[in-house]
Amino acid sequence: MAEDGVVTLYNNTAITDTKKNPVSIKVGLAQMLRGGAILEVSNTNQAKIAEEAGACCLAITEPNRHGISRMPDPALIKQIKRAVSIPIMSRSRVGHFVEAQILERVGVDYIDENEVLAIADEDNFINKHNFRCPFVCGCRNLGEALRRVREGAAMIRTQGDLSGTGNIVETVKNVRSVMGEIRILNNMDEDEVFAFSKKIAAPYDLQIHKHLAAMAEDGVVTLYNNTAITDTKKNPVSIKVGLAQMLRGGAILEVSNTNQAKIAEEAGACCLAITEPNRHGISRMPDPALIKQIKRAVSIPIMSRSRVGHFVEAQILERVGVDYIDENEVLAIADEDNFINKHNFRCPFVCGCRNLGEALRRVREGAAMIRTQGDLSGTGNIVETVKNVRSVMGEIRILNNMDEDEVFAFSKKIAAPYDLVAQTKQMGRLPVVHFAAGGIVTPADAALMMQLGCDGVFVGSEVFDNCSDPYKLVHGIVEAVRHYNDPHVLVENSCGLEGEMAGLNFTEERMEQFGE
Repeated sequence: MAEDGVVTLYNNTAITDTKKNPVSIKVGLAQMLRGGAILEVSNTNQAKIAEEAGACCLAITEPNRHGISRMPDPALIKQIKRAVSIPIMSRSRVGHFVEAQILERVGVDYIDENEVLAIADEDNFINKHNFRCPFVCGCRNLGEALRRVREGAAMIRTQGDLSGTGNIVETVKNVRSVMGEIRILNNMDEDEVFAFSKKIAAPYDLQIHKHLAAMAEDGVVTLYNNTAITDTKKNPVSIKVGLAQMLRGGAILEVSNTNQAKIAEEAGACCLAITEPNRHGISRMPDPALIKQIKRAVSIPIMSRSRVGHFVEAQILERVGVDYIDENEVLAIADEDNFINKHNFRCPFVCGCRNLGEALRRVREGAAMIRTQGDLSGTGNIVETVKNVRSVMGEIRILNNMDEDEVFAFSKKIAAPYDLVAQTKQMGRLPVVHFAAGGIVTPADAALMMQLGCDGVFVGSEVFDNCSDPYKLVHGIVEAVRHYNDPHVLVENSCGLEGEMAGLNFTEERMEQFGE
């Protein structure tokens, strides 16, 4: 049977000889896709749209198949190949070398041994050296990547969320893991490289080590591409802090269309924070077209949100021309472990906090304004905001009564930079402008935040959605911020707003906590 080729792992009559398939050729074919976008498509119409839009390659997937996921129907692959002129990629199950043989025979340009599909062999990947076609393989760390390269992968796909929800956080985490390990590797000597290869269970190969170092020199593994972001020296923090100071004593209104923006401007808002109107699922930065539209409609400063850690969204917002960028935890988080390095941007950044340690860490990263965040659900419940503002202000009061030795210990306790803690003690307040956000829907709420020591407030877009006269309510909040210590002004601007206070609803659980 062995002589007949029945029990050999790969039948040499079906797959070409390894010597005829040098890795360098397949790596070169994969390099042709560098700098492009590969689009998943499941029919010819999607394929044509992707080709016209400039995709460098099409990854063919099976349309909405229930149960076990396998390679796409070869008839579908042939149909799409005839419809377009760009390269075609198709998936095979992990370890299923017969599916790979079929795909190669059909004529795909690349094969993706993909863990999104059902796994055919839990212990063995396909020996990709036995195929003419370049292979793409997934990884979550550097060890996995190099093991797939040793098996013959010509392209590595760092894989994140497999469920198709649009959540990028796992992808960012895994990409940072791979790039971080490469940066560590590049600083090792030969002996350390050998030990490191054992640690990550990857083959020790000096050629790979040198290749990664060469990639680093090309800027492939740098955290930020210097052509995309301006020089830090041209963006001194003092200028950005000064720009944020211009908003002190004002109300920042969240708006989602030009009509709301005009009402907020007329009512006296100092700045507009643009949010995406009622988007379901993963929340991301607003549409740049909406930002441009609102910028043309008003003359006051514009702020827009980016996801935490998503520095490319921040680059886009800066390019669009917003005046402030809010790295906002209300949106989906792009990077769980790293915030944006705000020193690399011209635009002032706003960041959220719940305590003094968080606030000063964000300032160290380059934040020009701190937003103490309360309720994130938009219910109008102010209790979390009050709790967090009191926490920040209480810690500052404690700090003010400390001597130098205690300040050093306190900075370690709250995990904040010592110099900023010392500066906070000297100033008796945060080193940057301090606003409050979450649940602020009435003039009384706004005045409460100001009397607690904030420099201004964020007001959510719910004041437009749940109010018959949004101008009156917004104007009342603006006046309350300006005259927060004047009871007569507060009374005047709170009259007739009982309908706007209906959003404060305690759950039974919260009432029990309150009763305790």
